[in-house]
Amino acid sequence: MTPRELNMHIEEHYRVKDEDQKFEMMLTYLGAKLPLLKEFPTFEKAFGVKLDFEKIEQTDEEMLAQIEKLNAALGGDTF
Repeated sequence: MTPRELNMHIEEHYRVKDEDQKFEMMLTYLGAKLPLLKEFPTFEKAFGVKLDFEKIEQTDEEMLAQIEKLNAALGGDTF
């Protein structure tokens, strides 16, 4: 690794560290501020980002099969 590449890695590390710190500060501020509001804003109104989640229709049997598959993949025991 050349000194220039090392310097680029160091700069990137500190840039990511600064972004993480700003994000944590925002979460701390919002965690303290939002409960004090009389009307809790929607996520879209508060952050300007709309979250689109796909709703998947599943039967009870399909849901149970999915849970059993995840449980087996993570090494869980079934009763």
